[in-house]
Amino acid sequence: MSKNISKKLEILIVGSFPPLNIKNIYGGQLTACRTLIESEFSEKFRINTLNSSSFKNPPPPLIIRAYFAFSRILKLIYKIYRNKPNTIIIFIADKYSAYEKGLMILIAKIMDISIMIFPRAGALINQYYKSKFLKFYLKYTFSKSNIFLCQGKSFQKFAINEFNFSKFKAPIIPNWTAKKAHLDIGHSKINNQKNNLNNILFLGWLEDSKGIKEILEAAKILKIKKYDFHIKLAGDGSSKNYVINFIKKNNLEKFISLTGWVDAKQKKHVLSEASIFLLPSWEEGFPNALVEAMSSGLACVVSKVGMIPDFVKDKENCVLIKPKNINQIVISLEKLFNDLEYKNKISKNAYFFANSNFTIENGSKLLSKEIIRLNS
Repeated sequence: MSKNISKKLEILIVGSFPPLNIKNIYGGQLTACRTLIESEFSEKFRINTLNSSSFKNPPPPLIIRAYFAFSRILKLIYKIYRNKPNTIIIFIADKYSAYEKGLMILIAKIMDISIMIFPRAGALINQYYKSKFLKFYLKYTFSKSNIFLCQGKSFQKFAINEFNFSKFKAPIIPNWTAKKAHLDIGHSKINNQKNNLNNILFLGWLEDSKGIKEILEAAKILKIKKYDFHIKLAGDGSSKNYVINFIKKNNLEKFISLTGWVDAKQKKHVLSEASIFLLPSWEEGFPNALVEAMSSGLACVVSKVGMIPDFVKDKENCVLIKPKNINQIVISLEKLFNDLEYKNKISKNAYFFANSNFTIENGSKLLSKEIIRLNS
């Protein structure tokens, strides 16, 4: 018998929902979760949330992480008993998140709750293939889910080939973080494409895996070639001291600046100032920072990793490069510096693509459709 969906369905979302008074938690999952909750999605369903964010970065020792993971498991059981949700949506990051969320999947299955999992970190796929134990564990736990939500075709292929989900049960839900504020910036940019300033923005964690050292080496080369440019690094992380020392050692103060993490108002400002976005990551899912940059009308230079090539086209709406390749960063930036028409084409196409594919309206519509279908 079909479930009664005439009244609003009760949805429990496990993801990044830290208290609003905590300001030191950042990242793509936080942006995605908040954007979803603040959208019309919350009007369609009765939403309850469970915060699974780490309380600090870098993460605390494993024993402390395990303690907080256990407390979240208890909260999950309590919320299921108290609210009796129709469906649980579980956002998943890397391997440590996957271990915890895998146990949540098993608990929800035992308690007869339908489950939608939404892995969003591209690193998880690589970690899966590198660890026999993780592979065994995820095969056992992830396969117990009803629906495997996929950010792109690469995750969909992963769900089908490794966990035996059908294409029907592994729908693609693209990134939904192209906000109106960013699209307004992009609209203004593409209607006034006379900006030949080489203002470059990096937005994210200052970590080796984000290609931060490659950015620094590329800047050093571009300085020697006497280009006029400025790279703004908006973020923080374990490589911050290395960045500061590199800038001083190579006299790059004129060419590189650090802002630390930026809030929503500051982010609008740095996106408005920039004309180029640079993210040479070693691995990704489909980063929110790229969506924000595309929707803001920036010409984006990004690594061909994760879900990125599932959506964007090289030299059409983005410039795709190989990870860990300093020379390609330099060549790609030189092309954008020297060819304004080319840069304008990339930024304009990026804006229109983001407006068509990465809005919360689109994401909410697709996710709502899958929830209703699952509960019919």
